[in-house]
Formats: sequence, C-alpha cells, structure tokens
Amino acid sequence: MAADPLSDGNPPIRLICRREIGRNSRWIVYFDHIEDDAGRRVDDFLTIAGLLPDADLLTGVAVLPVRGDEVGLLSSYRHPIGRSAREVVKGFIDAGETPAEAAHRELLEETGCTAGTLVALGMLTPEASTLAARTALFLALDCVAEHAPETDELGLGALSWYREVEALRMLDRSEIEDCYTVICLLRLERWRRARLTALREDPSPCSMS
Repeated sequence: MAADPLSDGNPPIRLICRREIGRNSRWIVYFDHIEDDAGRRVDDFLTIAGLLPDADLLTGVAVLPVRGDEVGLLSSYRHPIGRSAREVVKGFIDAGETPAEAAHRELLEETGCTAGTLVALGMLTPEASTLAARTALFLALDCVAEHAPETDELGLGALSWYREVEALRMLDRSEIEDCYTVICLLRLERWRRARLTALREDPSPCSMS
C-alpha cells in the first residue's frame, strides 16, 4: 500500500541544518538546507516561522466582523504589494492567550467593536511553501461599536460595512484577494446555508441555538 503523502510519519524531505538570517518581534527567517531520498537538495530554502507558535504551528487569528447581513472589512495599505486591500481583522496570538481571546482582543483593537458571539471557522495554512504558521478563523457575530480603534499599526485603515451579497460579488471581481478574507467569506456563506438547512429540518427554536 502506498504511503500517504500527507502523513507526518516519514517526511520525504529532511532538514540537514538551519541558519537564521534575521528576526523581528514576531518572525524568524531561516535558510534551510534540505534534502530528499533521491539526493536532491536546496541549500537556502526560505522558511519563516513565528516566534511564539504552539505545537500545531498556530500563530495568529483572522476575524470576520458580522452585523446582521453585513460584513466588516478593513481597507489597509500593504507595503509589500504597494497598494491597499480589503481585509478581515488579523493578528498574532500573544503568549498565554487562547485563539478566541486573541480574536476578541484583535477585533476590539483594530475596529473598536465587540462581538456578541464568536464562531470558530476552522484553520488556514496561508502559505505552506514558506510560512511555518497556521491561523485560526472566526466569525464575530452581532458586532457593536464600543469606541475608536486602539491600534497604531502602520497602514491599518478604517472599517467599512458591506452587504454579504456585495462582498461575494467583490470576490468574483477580484476586488478582494487576501486569502484570509476570501476563506472567511466563503465559510460564512457555508455556515449560513448549514443553519438554514438545520432550520428547515427542525424548525424548533432550539435547533438554531
């Protein structure tokens, strides 16, 4: 029986040695010397790892604010691509925080909003070819503005609200390209469909709790 290529039991690539080439307050950048069983090798494979990952490489959160049938997106300038992008709330998990705690904190810091309910949307590996990092995704339902955003992050823009249907049209027009935002919007759509299906099958109030 062929080995499962997604299994971690016998990885097809071996790390021979690792050289740190830089770091900041959140990331460490390495050049890895890696080889496979056929003798092929790369001496400077770029790997970027979080400073505070857990055993599952969980480093951050992404949060989609929701208010009725509207979603909130930040319009932020991103230096690496030289332009602004519409994005969900994103941030790192601090030491000692759970992903849910980080999600609530980042939502308040970046938007000034609090969530009535936080819904887990699963995980995302944003760029497995380079980043040794995974992100927990959340919906922040029934958002209420409490005060002005608390962050002074460079480039972080204002929060704007869009009808969900319009946000999905923006995906189709490639007006939203950020991978966290794309996945959160699509999972929101699937989450709503699942709730409607559950309501049709069991219309009692308890079925929607």
